[in-house]
Amino acid sequence: MTPSALPRIVSPSLLSYLRGHPQLPPHTWYFIAGVTLSAINRSDEIPLVFEHALEKGGGKEERIPQHDEQLVIARKMREGLVKAAVISGLPKTINALSSLKSVTPSSLIDEPLQFSPTARPVEIYDIPSSTILHRGQTFFGQVRRK
Repeated sequence: MTPSALPRIVSPSLLSYLRGHPQLPPHTWYFIAGVTLSAINRSDEIPLVFEHALEKGGGKEERIPQHDEQLVIARKMREGLVKAAVISGLPKTINALSSLKSVTPSSLIDEPLQFSPTARPVEIYDIPSSTILHRGQTFFGQVRRK
């Protein structure tokens, strides 16, 4: 059965429910919904969640977010989908990211090698590899020492 033949999962009432759910940490409902839709192979509905978050904000209260908050929403949504690839698989993640990109305004798409909230380009180019290796070995030692 193709995604277009399946009944809709996402509705305005579901999104409002998720936004105000007392058990969800603040500003998480939209990427939790996006990752869930990706995992069940319903990437066609991710744009509905994303557009709702861009229009009404990522928090529990409904308000029109400024550009900076919209950028955070877009980044968190992409990051959540990428991290979930480990669990749901790359094909579903690629479909989800493609679906998300199709509705993402160009002002909310990060350019390659520009500012990164995770600072990875800085780490790759400005920190000696021996420092990164030592940090990784230390972390591995802490994890394995139970």
